[in-house]
Amino acid sequence: MTRVFAYRVKRVIDHCTYNTETATEVAGFADKALFKTRGRGDYFVVARWKEKDKYFTEELLGVQPVTLQQAKLWLGEHFAGRTLGEVPKSPAPESRFTLRMPESLKIQVDALAKHRGQSLNAWIVRWLETGVSAETQPRRSRWL
Repeated sequence: MTRVFAYRVKRVIDHCTYNTETATEVAGFADKALFKTRGRGDYFVVARWKEKDKYFTEELLGVQPVTLQQAKLWLGEHFAGRTLGEVPKSPAPESRFTLRMPESLKIQVDALAKHRGQSLNAWIVRWLETGVSAETQPRRSRWL
């Protein structure tokens, strides 16, 4: 799914991290979106707005954690007809592993991640997800 929300936001609220870079965008617009965290499966809404003062305009980004019910209501209000799947009973565990690569490749990957405004880990995970998705799609014969 292509992301629509145009901003990267990371906030810690009540010891929980809400990060648009690592969360899945469920639905949204360029300035407001509903996200689902990867680990816990929690939902949160992120919005951008501008406040005009007498002397300057300030751009603000807000993060609001929401319950499953609130997420369903938000989705129904902004995207009529779309439904929200239930939160998995237990969050998907994460695992760690060591990846060895040539130093020259690491330098290139670091540069690409930095250019995209992502951490090295987030960039590698996104590329792995893209590759796995492409590999699991049925391939069409070149003769069809």
